[in-house]
Amino acid sequence: MRIIYEGQCGTVFGMPCEAWEVKPEDVENMMPPADFFACWKNGEQKQWPPEPENPEPGEPPEIDLRFKVGDRVECCVARGPDGWRPGTVVSLWYRAVSWPTGQFAPYQIKLDDHESLIFAPQDRDNCIRKAQEADAANDAD
Repeated sequence: MRIIYEGQCGTVFGMPCEAWEVKPEDVENMMPPADFFACWKNGEQKQWPPEPENPEPGEPPEIDLRFKVGDRVECCVARGPDGWRPGTVVSLWYRAVSWPTGQFAPYQIKLDDHESLIFAPQDRDNCIRKAQEADAANDAD
């Protein structure tokens, strides 16, 4: 979920699941209190979610992933053929502190054209795939 205010400032929330799996109470539990929105609208920095005192991450699934840290990939960030962005896998089994215990995303990715990091909620080709530039480099060898 992306919230954008006037002047293009805003914030982003994410959940490691398909949209159809999200229940209204999930969204409500992830949303910050109203005073956070007022601060963000005014351009103030305020950490959400707050860091938990004793986070209990649980264990990531014992599943072999297709990519490793450092691999070049493309991530689907919008619908359509132009919705893919290249980047580099920076960590496996990413977990935000606000996620429920045991909730993980297979990959965290640094996109080439963004300063921030994103996560791939699933290890599927419709979400994350081998970078086409990597295919072209292998074909040239």
